[in-house]
Amino acid sequence: MKRVIEEQLQLEKEREAELQTIFREEAKKVWEKREEEWEREKKARDRLMSEVLAGRQRQIQEKMELNRRAQEESVKYREQLIKELEEAKELTRREREQEEELKTARKQELEAQVWFSFQVCTPDVYEVLLQYTYLAIASGKYMEK
Repeated sequence: MKRVIEEQLQLEKEREAELQTIFREEAKKVWEKREEEWEREKKARDRLMSEVLAGRQRQIQEKMELNRRAQEESVKYREQLIKELEEAKELTRREREQEEELKTARKQELEAQVWFSFQVCTPDVYEVLLQYTYLAIASGKYMEK
């Protein structure tokens, strides 16, 4: 009987050792599955993060491109305004120059008329014409002719 009990104990130990081995193997498989799942999740997170970063990078580049275009347009607009201002200044300068030339020509014409009148008229008439001429020049009415 002792032998039967010893055999039973030995058999029990072997079964327990076998169960321990099975449990260890099962635990190892479960652990490996978890590690595989964690690795898949990590790869998915990494891929998602890469996509998010790539999308953000595209947005930043698009915004930078829009800003660059807006700056180019602003520079072009500013250059156009400067050009138009310079053209307006030049036109104003030419108009003033023409007015001055016209004023000078009319003054010379008037002086020639006065000189002619001086040659033809008496001193009293000449004096009146001269005063009238200078008043007309001073008031600008002579230019309205």
